[in-house]
Amino acid sequence: MLVVQQIPGVAWYTLVLLEAFAVTGMFAFPTGSLAPICQAPGKRHPRQHETLQFTRRSWWTIRDSPEQCRALGIQSWRPLFT
Repeated sequence: MLVVQQIPGVAWYTLVLLEAFAVTGMFAFPTGSLAPICQAPGKRHPRQHETLQFTRRSWWTIRDSPEQCRALGIQSWRPLFT
């Protein structure tokens, strides 16, 4: 699990996901309240407005529903070579 916390002065977060030393995806999302970003993959953890507990399942949800996530400001990319 990866925990993303708000950092003052940061406008966007970008995560690059690796599996077996290969890029499997990347996503970026705006700062501010992280609560809407947490809700996209159905997260249920404390302090959602300031932290995101990110798991493999979270990525699968974002990867598999890009339209829903785009509406929340999440941009995601998958490698063209997979």
